[in-house]
Amino acid sequence: MSDSPPTRSDAARLPTGLRMPAIDYRPLAPLSQVDSDWSTLDSGMTPLADESSPPWLGLQLPESVSAWGHFECRASLQALTSSAAFRHAGQRTPVQVRFARCGDAAAADSARGARRFVVRFGAEPGGTPGWPLPGCSLPLAPDTPTSLTPPADSAPLAPWLWLMSDRALPRSYRMMQGFGMQTFRLEHASGEAVYARFHWLPAAGTHALAADEADQLARADPQFLRHDLAEAIVAGAFPRWQLALQVFGERQANSFDFDPFDTSRMLPEDRVPLRGIGWLVLNRLAHDDEADAELETLADPAEADGDDTAAVTGIVPCHSLPPSPAERMRRDLIQARLFWRSQSRVEQTHLIAACRAAIGPTAPAPPRSHLLERLAEVDPALASALSGASMRRSGALLRGEPGAASHPATQVQPSSTLSLLARPGERSVRMRRIAMLLADGYETHSLRAVQRALSAAGAQVQCVGPRAGAVWSAGGDYTSVELSIDLAPSALWDAVVLPEGSRAQAALARSDDARRFILAQYRHGKPILQLGPGNGLLVRLGIPRALPDGRVDTSLVLRPQGDVDAANLTRRQISAFLEALSLPRRFDRVPEPAPLIPVRYPRYYAR
Repeated sequence: MSDSPPTRSDAARLPTGLRMPAIDYRPLAPLSQVDSDWSTLDSGMTPLADESSPPWLGLQLPESVSAWGHFECRASLQALTSSAAFRHAGQRTPVQVRFARCGDAAAADSARGARRFVVRFGAEPGGTPGWPLPGCSLPLAPDTPTSLTPPADSAPLAPWLWLMSDRALPRSYRMMQGFGMQTFRLEHASGEAVYARFHWLPAAGTHALAADEADQLARADPQFLRHDLAEAIVAGAFPRWQLALQVFGERQANSFDFDPFDTSRMLPEDRVPLRGIGWLVLNRLAHDDEADAELETLADPAEADGDDTAAVTGIVPCHSLPPSPAERMRRDLIQARLFWRSQSRVEQTHLIAACRAAIGPTAPAPPRSHLLERLAEVDPALASALSGASMRRSGALLRGEPGAASHPATQVQPSSTLSLLARPGERSVRMRRIAMLLADGYETHSLRAVQRALSAAGAQVQCVGPRAGAVWSAGGDYTSVELSIDLAPSALWDAVVLPEGSRAQAALARSDDARRFILAQYRHGKPILQLGPGNGLLVRLGIPRALPDGRVDTSLVLRPQGDVDAANLTRRQISAFLEALSLPRRFDRVPEPAPLIPVRYPRYYAR
C-alpha cells in the first residue's frame, strides 16, 4: 500500500506482474529442417507407428514458447534402456521444452483446442539440440485434431469428444497433463523387446478453465498461457512434471485384446499401470540470443529408421496393416464411450454444453441427426441431452436388433484417471492470482493482514476496483488501485477478497462491473473471502451460503457470528481462505445465482 497519492498516469499503468517483457514466440522451423535420424541421438528408444499414423504428427507448430530446465531421474531404467537420461537414479539431464497450440496461429492461448509440446533431452543453449520426445495434451491422435467442427460420416468421434471436454481448456501449461503420441520400443543389451508410452503428470495438478473464462481471457490477454508460464519461472515457482511410463513386454503385448501400438487409443492404466521415473523442472526462459536448435518441429515417427521399425513388425499381427473400416469404427466407439463414462458429472455437463455450441442451432438436419445417432451409440443420455428430447435411434436398434451399444466387444468400464479431478496436484497457493476488490470506505487493518498472509504464502496479490487510481479507506488513508475491472476481468484471477466496511460494500453493490466480477468468481467455483461482519454484499448478489445439496460451501469464507475477537477471527478467515485456495474449484455450486439487484450485461460481455 502506498504512502503518497499516485498520479493518474501511474495509477492507470499496468503492473509488471501481469504483463511480461517480450519473449521469443517465433514459429517453428519447417519439417524439412528436422534431423530425423533417431539412431544417432542416443535416445535408446525407437518410436513405433503403424501405416495409419495420422499426418498431423509431423505438422509445424503455429506459435510457441520455450524454456530450459533439467530432468532428474529418480528410478534407474538401466535394465530396460540404454538411454543416458534414464541410466542412474539422481542423474540430471539438461532439457528444453517447447509448448504450442495446434491450429490457427492467430487464436488466443486460451482458445479451445489441443496443445503440443516437445521435450528435448540433452539440449543445451548454444549446444546440441538433444533428442526429442513429443507429446500432446490429448491422448488421441485424430486426423484433424484442431477442428472443432462435429465429425461427419465415418470420421473419428472420440477425438472430437476430447476436444469438447475440459481438457481442451487447460488453466495453465503448468496444469496440463501430457500424453505420448506413440508407443516406443526401449532398447537394451539383453535384446528382449520392451515397450513403453510416456506420460507427463503436472505437480500442480490437472485444472481447466470454464468455457466463458477462456473467452474472457482471449480478449484480456491472448497470450495468457505463455505469460503464466513465464511469470511462474521468473517468480521462482518452477513448473514441474513427473515423467511416468506404461511399460509392457512382448509377451504381454501379445496377450492384450487391443492393439497397444494403435496411436488412436489409450492404454488402460488398470492393465498397464503408470510407473514414475523422474521429474522435469523448468527454471529458465529461452531468449532471442540463444541457439535456434529448439525451433525444430516434432519429429514424425514415420520418418524413424526403417530397420528399427521393421525389427518389431510381426510382434503384434495387426501392427503392420491399418485396421479395416469396421474395426476402426469399433475402436473409436470404445474410446469415445470409455472417455464419456469416465468423466465426472460436472465434466459431462461442460462437455454437453461445448457439444451443443459446436453443433449449433442452424446445423443441417441430416448431418445433425446422423451425429446424434452416433452419439447415442456412445451413450443415449448424451444424445438425449444434445437433442433436447428422448433420443430414438434408427436402423437396427429401432427394429430391436442388437447394436453396437449392447455388443460385448464395445462394453467398457469407466476409468477414474481420465477425469481431471483424479489429479488435484500439490496443495499449494503459490502463483495463485488473488484480486483484492476495493472501493472507497474500506477498512485497512483486515486488508493488510490478508495481503501479508497471502504474499507470504507465495500468492500474487493485486488491488482491483471499479476504477483505477487512489481508493480512500474509512480511516483517511488510501491504496493505489492499479487495475480497473474492465482491464482485469474475473477470468484473470483465481480468487477474490471483498473488503470490510459498509461504505465500500455498498459501493461495490452499486457497481455493475463489480457485481459481474463477483458473480463470475462464484459461478466458476473460485474461493471468495468476505472480510468483516455479515455477508450483506453476497446476499445482495443472491449468492447462497450452502451448496445445492445443503452442505456448507467452504470456499465462501465469511466471518462467524457472535465472536468479538476481530483479530482472531481475521486469522481464522485467512487460514480457511488459504485452505480453500489450495483445493480444486467448487463446480458443485448453484450454476446461476439470482441477484436481488439486477445486473446489466453488455452485449460483448461473455457470461
